[in-house]
Formats: sequence, C-alpha cells, structure tokens
Amino acid sequence: MKTGDRKLTQSIVSYSACSTSEPAWPLRLDNPSASRALNCTIRRVKRPDRVIELAGKLPEVKFHMVGGSVPGEKDLFRQVKATVRPNVLFHGHLPYWEANDLCARARLLVNTSDVEGFPNAYPQTWVRGVPVVTLIDPDRVIEREGLGLVAGTPEQLHDAIRRLLGDAAAWKMASDRCRDYMAREYGEDKVLAAYLHTFQRVLRMGSSGAKIIVTENARNV
Repeated sequence: MKTGDRKLTQSIVSYSACSTSEPAWPLRLDNPSASRALNCTIRRVKRPDRVIELAGKLPEVKFHMVGGSVPGEKDLFRQVKATVRPNVLFHGHLPYWEANDLCARARLLVNTSDVEGFPNAYPQTWVRGVPVVTLIDPDRVIEREGLGLVAGTPEQLHDAIRRLLGDAAAWKMASDRCRDYMAREYGEDKVLAAYLHTFQRVLRMGSSGAKIIVTENARNV
C-alpha cells in the first residue's frame, strides 16, 4: 500500500458518521460509530449486492442495510443476509421512526439502484443533513444543489464515498446544503401555502356552491 493511500484510508476511518451534534474531527479509531453509510430496503431493483461489494472495497466504513423481505424476493433477502461482511450491519425491517433515527446518525445515504431516481429516503435523510451518493440524479437536483455526489458508474460509487468521508469540510458543506434545501423547498410555509390559500377562498365563497380542486394552484370548477 502506498503512503498516500494509507493516509487517505486513515482519514476516512477517523471520521465519525453517527452523531446528531457537530462531530469532532478526527475521531478515535476505536470509536464504534466510525464512518457509517446507509442503504434502504432489500429488493433486486435496489442492487443490494453492490453494497456488499462496496463494503469489501471499504472495510474501514461501516454500512447499515435496512429492509425486510418482499413477496417474490425472499430468496434475495436470505442471500443478502447470508453474505454480509463484517463491516455491514444488517437490520432487516425497521419501523419508520427507528429508520429515521438511523438516518439521523448516518454520514451518507448510498443509492445503488440503476433505476430508482428519487426514493423517499432522499428527503428523509436530507432534512437531517445527510448527503446522498447515487448513480442517478433526477433533474440534476443533487448536482445543482450540492446535496451529495453523483457517480457516473457503479465502479465510481467507491470513489465518491471516499471523497465525501475523506473531506470533513466538503461533507459539512454538503450537509448544510441538504438542510437548507429542505427548509427552502419543503418547509411548512411553502407546503401549506396552497392549502391555506384554498381554505381562505372557501371561506370567502361562503355558500355560493362553487367547487375548488386543491392543487399547487387551486382553481374553481
């Protein structure tokens, strides 16, 4: 192993990935929360096999896999569970609130699917300041808003994870952008605005009998 490679690996191992407060950089190597990433649900379309491959290439990173078996893919569930590596913690099914807690303690969310462009896990982790490493960037929102890194190929996922975990300043900036994006685009004021506007119109209309369809831009029918 080259000296440069050893230093990079050391810096990744040293970084905490499971803290709801500002992490201390670098972290002691014996800390049980060192460098964690998260993958959600166990289905073929999500390519959990790639998580196992990534774990083999990144033994210093601790991966969490969440998801129970689904109809028609129980064999895959058993196969993945049987082939997990020492640095992969296989949780199986978790209730929503427990998954949220795990998301809040993760350093990254890794999307290994070739086709799943915008899973619910994205806003679920972004609101907690957790950047995404993915193969797909719908409407280039991740690249445009700086919400993580987009790998061009499955082989480049490894490098993208190392880049974010290996640079404390870059991770912190991406984390802050995730929170800012969610507050700006999904804050209560913006989400509720269309509904409040519609309710106000209904109150003004009184008993006129007109109907209103509630959409982003409510209209009379």
